[in-house]
Amino acid sequence: MSVTAFQRRRRELAKQRKLEEKKKIEDVKKVEDQLDGSNKLEDLKVSQLKEIAKEKGIEGYSNMKKEELIKALTEIENFENDDPVKTDNKNKKLEGAE
Repeated sequence: MSVTAFQRRRRELAKQRKLEEKKKIEDVKKVEDQLDGSNKLEDLKVSQLKEIAKEKGIEGYSNMKKEELIKALTEIENFENDDPVKTDNKNKKLEGAE
């Protein structure tokens, strides 16, 4: 393969990756637009929840189960909306110990 052909192929692949990433972002935005609140998260597939989690920057999303993804996304949504995040019993015990 010549240098010119190699460079052309590299540009084509870069363009293709960019289009695929743009499509994923659009798909995630469509899903987010369809959601009224966290109660709709249960209706989504795990793969859709993982895409949203990836876009929101949640670490470890690929190993999470559906319930964990829903909880993490709800917490992120509450944080972004400046709503108080519900604490679990462990956090309440830690707060009382201080």
